[in-house]
Amino acid sequence: MVDVSVEPRWGRVSEGAGEDPFLGSKIAAARVRGFQGKDNDLSDTLTVLATVKHFAAYGAPQAGRDYNTVDMSERTFLDIYLPPYKAAIDAGAMSVMTSFNELDGVPATGSKYLMTDLLRDQLGFKGFVVTDYTSINEMVHHGVAADDPEAGLLAIKAGVDMDMQGEVYFKYLKKQVEDGLVDEKLIDQSVRRVLKVKFMLGLFDDPYRYCNPESEKRYVYAPEHLEAALDVAKKSMVLLKNDNQVLPLSKGDKLAVIGELATSTRVVCPTLMPITGLKIQRMRKSITAIVWPIREIILVTAPIAGDLRPAIFLRATQLRRPMTTEAPLRPQPHLRHFLIRPTKVCGRCATFIMFWAISSGANMVSAMPSI
Repeated sequence: MVDVSVEPRWGRVSEGAGEDPFLGSKIAAARVRGFQGKDNDLSDTLTVLATVKHFAAYGAPQAGRDYNTVDMSERTFLDIYLPPYKAAIDAGAMSVMTSFNELDGVPATGSKYLMTDLLRDQLGFKGFVVTDYTSINEMVHHGVAADDPEAGLLAIKAGVDMDMQGEVYFKYLKKQVEDGLVDEKLIDQSVRRVLKVKFMLGLFDDPYRYCNPESEKRYVYAPEHLEAALDVAKKSMVLLKNDNQVLPLSKGDKLAVIGELATSTRVVCPTLMPITGLKIQRMRKSITAIVWPIREIILVTAPIAGDLRPAIFLRATQLRRPMTTEAPLRPQPHLRHFLIRPTKVCGRCATFIMFWAISSGANMVSAMPSI
């Protein structure tokens, strides 16, 4: 993922390289070299195909809501958000993934401007374009297509070569060619692009070339790789100083993170849970508490109505009674209470909401995702 983002509420911000297009471009190119090798020799079994995502401007959704509309000036798009994609393509990436969002009112997956005029004609991309999951199907929800077949027409004509997961091409393209709705040359063009990359990968010489038990034992979780990853992680950490008590935190206080998502690194994600040396308390099968050396804040996480986005409960006062599963936290009448209902909250942005709530001076802040 090479998306530039300046939106701290966006749940995937931690996957990218930040808000600087120069740094983002350097890291994008380095990642392509890491996957495809410095010589882009995809026939080498120690390389894999790099897919650049999400094209384009996926990191600028309105209100930080994933998949949401992106609306910006052409200058901002070309100067700030486009450079990392270009850097990755210049580095030799042979696959690009479409984004879910719309840009200038047009869903990226159905945008000929993005997928052909800009990506191929201006940036010189020579590989194939693949959808992000069901982004063709989702153009129906965008309101630009009446149904999946119509959405598929928009995508193939825009320059999208491969339909991942949605099965729109698989179900409808053949009949659309027979009915004269799609020029067969478009199909040939897309197939040619996909097959070209498969030949580069050597899959027609040996379709099982990446299924090697010996290589798996040698390289997967190899000690030297784990050591290198740890070293990079250590060197990339940034420590922030709490000058002038911007956050009302002091030595000896504790922070409790409570709920069945509290210890989930898959859902809550490294943005919130990278810290080692935590004291973990299991209060009940479905309730987990993690205690930091901070006293005044309680963060409760739990799936709501099947939604994995955590419910967030922040409390900036010391508890008057022991916290137990039988005596759940409730707002106290004598405390100021603020209720925030963001339309989309995920674990990755919980830290941001917590800091925002405390810096707003709330005695008690509770936040729940909209249901």
